[in-house]
Amino acid sequence: PENKYYLVDSGYANRRGYLAPFRKEFGESTRYHLQEFNNGQPPRTSKEMYNRCHASVRYVIERTFGIWKKKWRVLNEFPSYDIATQISVIFATMGLHNFIRQHNFEDSDFDDVENDGEEVQDIENDEHDENNTLRGEEKSEAGTYMQIVCNQIAEQIWAANQRRPRRRR
Repeated sequence: PENKYYLVDSGYANRRGYLAPFRKEFGESTRYHLQEFNNGQPPRTSKEMYNRCHASVRYVIERTFGIWKKKWRVLNEFPSYDIATQISVIFATMGLHNFIRQHNFEDSDFDDVENDGEEVQDIENDEHDENNTLRGEEKSEAGTYMQIVCNQIAEQIWAANQRRPRRRR
């Protein structure tokens, strides 16, 4: 749908419908991973601000999927089910997960991750080959379009952040 995007990591080509982070280009140092921002240094550019927001959202999504798959192990056994059953299981477990979260029921799987500081393994280690063949698609019309979309989002986030009053430490 228009103005709806898949949030993807840097291994995906920047093509229509796929919102990827900005990558390092021509010696430019554009940080992406959350751990790169945890040293107290705020984003220096609109691209880094976008990347920090992108990584934060991806972290929440990955963490949610990790908890979801831990709670409902059936999600790890999909190859043995037909597609209609897979869809039903996804909707059922997603609905149950959301119901539990919205009604603040005790959720030991969620609490385990919260209390133990368990990290989602894939989010910080998603580095891909910088010369990935999918990247050729970025030079296409769709790739150029999505680059413009990313730039617009980055500028809007940056401008909104510049208007906010700074917190004193």
